[in-house]
Order: sequence, then C-alpha cells, then structure tokens
Amino acid sequence: TLGRRTSLAETDLGAGLFLAVLQANSEEFIPVFANNSRELKAFLEHMTEVQADSPQGVYDTLLELRLQNWAHERDEQVKEKLHNEALSLLKSGRFRTVFDKALVLCQMHSFKDGVLYLYEQGKLFQQIMHYHMQNGQYKKVIEVCELYGDLWKQALGYFARKEDDCKEYIAAVLKHIENKNLMPPLLVVQTLAHNSTATLSVIKDYLVNKLQKQGRQIEQTEERIQKYREENTRLRREIEELKSSPKIFQKTKCSICTSALELPSVHFLCGHSFHQHCFESYSESDAECPTCMPENRKVMDMIRAQEQKRDLHDQFQHQ
Repeated sequence: TLGRRTSLAETDLGAGLFLAVLQANSEEFIPVFANNSRELKAFLEHMTEVQADSPQGVYDTLLELRLQNWAHERDEQVKEKLHNEALSLLKSGRFRTVFDKALVLCQMHSFKDGVLYLYEQGKLFQQIMHYHMQNGQYKKVIEVCELYGDLWKQALGYFARKEDDCKEYIAAVLKHIENKNLMPPLLVVQTLAHNSTATLSVIKDYLVNKLQKQGRQIEQTEERIQKYREENTRLRREIEELKSSPKIFQKTKCSICTSALELPSVHFLCGHSFHQHCFESYSESDAECPTCMPENRKVMDMIRAQEQKRDLHDQFQHQ
C-alpha cells in the first residue's frame, strides 16, 4: 500500500487500524521511505505529533532530514523557517540522552546555532569560546568570557597570537584580568610578547595600575609589620615585668558587678579583680579570669588550628 502511494481511506485496514500499527512500529517504517526523503520527513513529523514518545530513532532521523533541507535550501525565507524548525526540535528535550549524536549532526551540516545550543546545554563553555575563536569572532569571544567567566587567560593567549590589530580586545581582557587578579604582570607581558602588533601602549595602563596597587599593598603591609613589632615589644615588656616585678592590685571595683571591692576578693595578673561570690557565680574555671576567658579561648583555638594544619602539612609532605 505504501509502495504505490495509496491513501489511508483506500486501504482495507482502515485509517484507525493503520495509524495504530504505525504508532506501535513507527521506527520500523523508516526504511520504506529510503528513496523519498520528502515523504519520510512528513511521516516522521506526523508521528512526533500523534505520538510524543516515539522511539529515539524517529527524532534522530527527523533532525537529520531538517538539517539536510536547511543546508541545501537557497531561498532565504524558506531557509530561516527550516532553521527555526531544526532548532526547535533540538530544544524539545529529546536529545539529552544522545547529546553526542545530535552534536555530530549539527557539526556535519555546519548548523552553528545548534552547535552552540548543545555546547551550552552540556556546559562545554571552553568549546563555545573555541568555536568563536576558530571563526575569528572577536566580540563573541569577549561575550563568552563575560557570560561564563574563568576564560580570560585563554582569551588573552588567543588575542596575543593574532596578527590582526586586537588592541581594543586586549585592553578589555586586561581590564578583567586586573580586576580579578587572574595573572601576574610578568606572565601577562610574556604572553603579549608573541603579538607583533601589541606595543607597550597596549599594556601601559594595566602595568601602571598594577604597580600602583602593589605599592599601596606594600605600604599597608609595612604598617601592619610596624604595628605587630610595637605590639610584640609591649608584650615582651609586660611578660618581663610579670616575671621579675611584684604585681600591685589597685582595683577598687569588681570587674563583674562594678560595686566596691570587699574581702574576700580574687585578683588575676591580667589586672581584673572580683568579689569572691561574683567570681564563683560567673567563672567556669578557678584558674581563668572570666573577663579575659573568651578572648583567651579564641587565641588558644587559633593556636590549635595552626598546629593541626602544621600536622596535616607534614603528613601530606610525608605521603
């Protein structure tokens, strides 16, 4: 019946029964249309409409036919319609389990939007950028970096290898590299040394900003060093005084209730004094000052954490 193109109404099976047979075995009917791609395309489109859960082979074959028609079409309006149909089929979600096969079909027919869509769905951001690089689409390379991030170093290497005038794009890449501190300045200079069109003016602003920022960091570091030196000197002096000089307790108020001190009282070398009943009520340890205890514990936790990290580092080096 199919071979002589007889309509469904003329068959003895009847339209309903014949449709039921096609729904049950739609993929098996594909070879019948081997020499008639137009009718095969119509058949497959009909099957996807009446049977959304058609076998994967139906969708694979339909995608291939739509891509073939799109690739060979010369009329711009028709080509646009075929383009949208092929892209719509890709976005239907029917190719998640056969991602590689759909990607190969799109690459074979140079279906750019399909390739980029599948790359994006597969989170293959490196491939998206390489695709634009191969096609010399400089603006697209910058856009991909802005969208997906962590690709700026590759972009700089790409523009550094181009002999075209890429100063504008190199400047844009350097701006992001500087803001995110992605590369040391020396490596940036070495990378751009491969580009014959990249002069010192291209990286002048980058280097000046980098040097100024590093200068400010050096000043801040020196200020911290001086502060730590003064603190260490004060602590050493205080420790020495505690070891060699008598400690005079002159507090007149309890450090907890702020009332006048009365005997019996408890004094600590840190300089805090307490009523004995206040100390017994608030203290968690007989040997620690309640006021200094929270800060002391922070310091002890930091020391223990450093010791643990040191042990882990030694273990790692040993292994």
